[in-house]
Amino acid sequence: MKIEIITIGDELLIGQIVNTNSAWMAAELTTQGFGVDAMTTVGDAPGDLLAALDTAFARADILLLTGGVGPTRDDRTKETLCRYFDCPLILNEEVLQHIEQLFQSRKATLNSLTRDQALVPSKATVIPNRVGTAPLLWFRKGAQLLVSMPGVPLEMQTAMREEIMPRLSATFRQKAYLRRDYLVGGYSESALATHLSSFEDQLPASFSLAYLPTYGIIRLRLSAWGEEHTATMEQQGKHLRELLGSHCLSESNQMVEQLLGELLQEKRFTLSTAESCTGGYIAHLITSVAGASGHFTGSVVAYDNHIKEILLQVE
Repeated sequence: MKIEIITIGDELLIGQIVNTNSAWMAAELTTQGFGVDAMTTVGDAPGDLLAALDTAFARADILLLTGGVGPTRDDRTKETLCRYFDCPLILNEEVLQHIEQLFQSRKATLNSLTRDQALVPSKATVIPNRVGTAPLLWFRKGAQLLVSMPGVPLEMQTAMREEIMPRLSATFRQKAYLRRDYLVGGYSESALATHLSSFEDQLPASFSLAYLPTYGIIRLRLSAWGEEHTATMEQQGKHLRELLGSHCLSESNQMVEQLLGELLQEKRFTLSTAESCTGGYIAHLITSVAGASGHFTGSVVAYDNHIKEILLQVE
């Protein structure tokens, strides 16, 4: 079973908005036993989406779409889906009632553009959007499936968790996703890859080892799909840990600032920082972790040499 995510909107293609929807959906699907095979981003032009649908349906079983279902003229996903599935837009009374109740609760005036969000493709199964006005649309094309959702992250995430994931789990077979994470320090990416070359050579074909370098730290991800690989994962994970030795800072997906906070709390130590060229970035990383006030007392950012001499007594 193959899944493709299609995100829609000119704002994504010009970099005005960072496409966080694809990453969030992929992570959510993976934890539930559904692997994502492809991600596509297209603009608002109907022709671009039609071409993307042709390509996606040729290689995927499930298509998950976000975006282009709002009330404005640049939101064209519904009309494009009508063209693709050869069906008209029809008024859905339940959706209209939901929209009216939503506006009443907000003491807002319902305009014709928002009312038109109750128009849905006749071939779609309509799923309510609890936190917004644009409904979720569920299409079947033989054994294949297409789901259209709003592009607003809160609405999409609520829809995925409350409506879409339960339906996917009830309809399609999942596979267990097995994963081991390692936080590694003291290696460059190429040096670590050289060190682990023999380990990678002996890995079963169903396993993969990924390198994710960042700020002097490398995250390793050992992964495989299928519960039948559980014992092998345990064996290979242990072998990898032994090869990493003291360079392995943690067997988790945590970053250094999280590990530092846990260590300081465990030892009941406190930490202060003095920064120059990093401009407070170290303090930012430390305080980005919940509970940092329990071990981080504060920071001084001294950039000018005169300030360094006065505040930090640096000569």
